[in-house]
Amino acid sequence: MPTKQHIVSLRWSVGGCRYDVRINDVPIFQDLERGYPTTANMSVNEFIVPDDNDLSIHLSPAPGEKELGAHSRAELTLMVRPHTARKGKDVVLTNLIVQGGAAGPEQATEDSLPPLGAGWGQVGPAGAVVMPPAGLLASRRVSFTLPAYAWRWLKSDVIAADATTRRDLEKIYTAIWTRLSQGQSDWVYQGMQERHAEMAQALFEPVRTLETENGLHEAVRDSSSTLFPLELPDAVMQVYGGGRLARLVRWDGRPLIVFVQKAGGTADYYPITLRRQGSAWIICR
Repeated sequence: MPTKQHIVSLRWSVGGCRYDVRINDVPIFQDLERGYPTTANMSVNEFIVPDDNDLSIHLSPAPGEKELGAHSRAELTLMVRPHTARKGKDVVLTNLIVQGGAAGPEQATEDSLPPLGAGWGQVGPAGAVVMPPAGLLASRRVSFTLPAYAWRWLKSDVIAADATTRRDLEKIYTAIWTRLSQGQSDWVYQGMQERHAEMAQALFEPVRTLETENGLHEAVRDSSSTLFPLELPDAVMQVYGGGRLARLVRWDGRPLIVFVQKAGGTADYYPITLRRQGSAWIICR
């Protein structure tokens, strides 16, 4: 995958269902409870891996509905541009389009294969499978010949989705929340060292820029916002990325670390993703 010279972006438009958008089994955007319609676009370089990359979306019925209908639809578009090119100069690599209400999963996806130059690689066919009780999982594989970074989490220990892992994560999130509640953010320089280093590669930015512009610095200094309670009992543990990444999230799939405006209306979410190497837990995203 061309992350050493290019920026890969994902655009999605989803409505009429709840959804879980992933690349290589890493959640990119989730609405697991309410199923609000959304259209968005973001860089996904930090989750692109060498060779084969799997693009997927899991659709499930919206609240109050028993099945996906024709109004349940998602379109994912994977794009790329040279990192020296400005935004808007992206080239479409492939689409993944899925719609509910089809007679069967084989009719749920539209197979869109935009022409690619021979130097890019190959795009596999789109397909879908039923996910009980009433969902659909649509996916397709994009295989590239251009160079990519081999992120450290790809060779991390496999994480068990068990009570021990949850206890470990709760301790880590509690320590992070406590430091932030005390107005401390200097710990991110050491505590997020790997995250900053790999994100610098993915975003073509100096490491120092990623360190100093980490949003947690401003969040703890902002007197107009306050750190939301951690709510660990209601947190959901997610193990993903082939079992090599883990995190705790809110019941709706959003990050657990949240700063809310005291006046109400807005909130800023700060994702924390960890990998495990031996006995050490490392913040990598």
